[in-house]
Amino acid sequence: MSLDSWRDSRLIVEHESSKREISELREIICTDLEDARISDLSPDRRLSCCYGALLTAARAALRASGYREPKGTPSPSLLRDSVAPLHGRPRHTDAPEDREHREEASDR
Repeated sequence: MSLDSWRDSRLIVEHESSKREISELREIICTDLEDARISDLSPDRRLSCCYGALLTAARAALRASGYREPKGTPSPSLLRDSVAPLHGRPRHTDAPEDREHREEASDR
């Protein structure tokens, strides 16, 4: 799905970004990645820092492209789906095998 089709479907809206906004998002990414290197943090917390950095990177890319997620949108799912094609993985679905994988992961 292209950004234009996402806009037409109202999944994203046009947004005029600035260098300052992108720089601030980059600072958040750097902080999250630095925090992920803190060995005293639990593995789950370190992973959460990496996930936050990924979501912020997706947000920065979306905004640099002239769009943003609409207010009130559950942005983690939108942003996660926007980067999935970039690394060759399918979008998240509620297919039975996906639910099973999530349940197995939550049991750990």
